[in-house]
Amino acid sequence: MAAAEREAVAAKESINKETAPSYGACAEVPVMEEWGDPSTLLILIWSALGQILAPMALVVSYNNPRLFSSTPQEKGLESGFMMHCEGHSFQVKSACDWTTPAVRIFPVLGLSLPVLLALWKMLHMRAYYVLMRNRIMISFREGRRLGFKCGMGLSVIFLHALAHFGLMVVFGKPCDDESCQGKHILNTSWKDLLYDPSSLEKDRTFILEATKLAVQYIVPGTLSLVFLFSMDDFVAELVPMGLFFASKPCARYRELEKYLHVKEDVMRSAVRQIMDRRLDACRFEEVCVQLRSILQERHCRQLGDIDEDDEPPIAEAPGSFLTGLRELVFLEWWPIQMLIDMPLVDEHSYVFNVFMIAHLLATNIILGFSTFVIIRRVMIMLEEDLAAKDGGFTLTFSTIYPLVWYLLLGSVLVVNLFRTASLMAQVCRRGLSGRPAPKEPTGTPETDAA
Repeated sequence: MAAAEREAVAAKESINKETAPSYGACAEVPVMEEWGDPSTLLILIWSALGQILAPMALVVSYNNPRLFSSTPQEKGLESGFMMHCEGHSFQVKSACDWTTPAVRIFPVLGLSLPVLLALWKMLHMRAYYVLMRNRIMISFREGRRLGFKCGMGLSVIFLHALAHFGLMVVFGKPCDDESCQGKHILNTSWKDLLYDPSSLEKDRTFILEATKLAVQYIVPGTLSLVFLFSMDDFVAELVPMGLFFASKPCARYRELEKYLHVKEDVMRSAVRQIMDRRLDACRFEEVCVQLRSILQERHCRQLGDIDEDDEPPIAEAPGSFLTGLRELVFLEWWPIQMLIDMPLVDEHSYVFNVFMIAHLLATNIILGFSTFVIIRRVMIMLEEDLAAKDGGFTLTFSTIYPLVWYLLLGSVLVVNLFRTASLMAQVCRRGLSGRPAPKEPTGTPETDAA
């Protein structure tokens, strides 16, 4: 009987040693380590990003043939996407001037926004997995997130571009490198189209223009928008809890009681509080110890501590629209501060920095190209206006309104580019500094004596 009891105690101690972490560290969950691996996340993110960037690259190439040279032939190709606003009634001219910048802005935002969302998505998913390995469970904010809001904003700009194409087809005339002249693009009356749609066969100019707009702008732009909305729902792509319990379900269930449940808005303010302390080089486990202390002061509790009825309310104001906009412009998301801005020197952070070098390099290249497109567009616009006015610049709505939009977008892209370049400098410095020494295992006096 005594031997059986000793065997049961020994088996229980072996389970505890297998599942319990050493002091100051947390349990390593294999499935979290596998799903949160930087290479896995990188493949997942860029496989989704390629579906967005490939169609949008076609739109940019067709919409901006004068990026590197400006010949009369290239100028004529470029004018095929724009309506000549002069010479029309006040209503038509106003609508034309209002929608003109959208035709140029949409392709540039269609390149830059997806790569920023990819960075946002990758860092949030990585933060979830590394915090789960350290017994902190993030409850992401419900509802529409950054990806949906960016997709809706880009959709509004795309609708403005479609409205400009509609005005061009109905009221515009075919343009060459010098002027717009001849018959209108659409020469069939609406009455004839309603009663006899086959009458459109004789309108070859309209068929050619509509086909060009559809193939080179509308269809690829629509595809990019559809895939862009899928970048928002990254929570559905996280590891299912069924896989969390697949290996040793009883032990995992006991571990789950020790997890600290935290809302995303609370985690955001806690990370900023740690960033204000000017941390020295440290391991991520040490950061988690400070995080748990701060979070528990804010009434965050372990899942197994109290019943649901006795759970204290956590009052934390959600981020406003202006806060989210500032975070997007200056890239101040809390996962960036926690995973990159903090001077982490542990093994997992080193591997993450190595893969982030490749990701941030591609991000900087795309953002740099988008910034170049905007700068080139402003230069072409100023050159054409100065040449038309004999060296003078005319302050009209037709010239000021698009110029303001181009300069605003260019300023935001420059801020994004400087921020991503500084992030890349940080990860390069840590990634090239060499692999950190492995952490020495900590033991108890009993194990040391044994």
